[in-house]
Amino acid sequence: MKKIIITKPGCQELANHLWNYLSIYAYGLETGAQVVNPSFSKWYRYFNLKKDILERLWSTFDGLYGSYVVRAHKKCALLAVNEVVYLSPTTNKNACDTLYFIGWFFRNPLGLKKYRDEIISAFQPKEHILKKIERILSPFVGKRLIGVQIRQQSYPGFPDGNFLVPIPRVRHIVDEYLHAEKLHARDVALIIVSDKDVSTDVFEELNVHISHEDEVTNLFLLSKCSVIIGSNSTFSNLSAWFGNTPHLVTTNEPIDWEYYTGKTTYFENKHTTFSQ
Repeated sequence: MKKIIITKPGCQELANHLWNYLSIYAYGLETGAQVVNPSFSKWYRYFNLKKDILERLWSTFDGLYGSYVVRAHKKCALLAVNEVVYLSPTTNKNACDTLYFIGWFFRNPLGLKKYRDEIISAFQPKEHILKKIERILSPFVGKRLIGVQIRQQSYPGFPDGNFLVPIPRVRHIVDEYLHAEKLHARDVALIIVSDKDVSTDVFEELNVHISHEDEVTNLFLLSKCSVIIGSNSTFSNLSAWFGNTPHLVTTNEPIDWEYYTGKTTYFENKHTTFSQ
């Protein structure tokens, strides 16, 4: 069996790691290759993923090992460092017995569709996380769950706050969504996650739960909602993918509600520029 090793992705946030990991994992399923990912060591304890011996040995030394790979395995190293590299279930075949994937911009939309069930099964979070999510959502049984993801910290590389949407603006978008869907406030519940504290005052008159859980719990908590109204981020879009639910991208510009009309499941949203 061939082997794929993900090393030195060069990203920090969970969703960036996962989009990359899922895309390469689908490629591994298509080509019959075992995928090992020492760079994911920070999050393995949250998932039921089986760890390979290589992941145990190399997780601490990923940075050094990644640099070594670039120098010593150029013919068998695939790079996606500065631009997106699309993997396909039917192309990108390689004769190397071991392939090294470097960078976090690998994407595989066809593979994610083809192997969705296998990926969902493999990347299930631990049982205690699923039970915690059940407890959080139990007070809102019978209500339509609306996931709201708010990014308040600037993106790396955008120190001026590009792509950030103020919380009052997010509330306005939520109100527009309720109006467009003809939903009454009493019939819905907002499940809000953010990288900083959020005051419930902005969302008065609505049933609200503001989560203070870890990244993995928040990711799968949002995936249980019927829609995700969230920032232009890999986090919101990945939650939508796991839940097979639409991601409505928040923006400071007017929302193109016609574009979202009839969208009830996950789709490749032209406004999710960080995920493509």
